[in-house]
Amino acid sequence: MIDRCTLQTLVTKLDLNHITLAEARAFVARHHGVKSVARTKREFIRECSQSLAGSETAPQLF
Repeated sequence: MIDRCTLQTLVTKLDLNHITLAEARAFVARHHGVKSVARTKREFIRECSQSLAGSETAPQLF
C-alpha cells in the first residue's frame, strides 16, 4: 500500500504535467510492486483518489 502523502504528490505532479503517466505507473510498480491498469491520466488519478478514499468498491491497486 502506498502512503497518502506520496500518492498525493504523485497525482499532483502528474496533473501539472511534471511527470508522464508512464513515469507515474513505473514509480508505483517499482516502489510498491503493484501495477496500475490505468490507460489515461484521468483513470490513474481516479484510481489514486479511490485508493485514498478507501472505497470498498474500488480495486485496491495501491
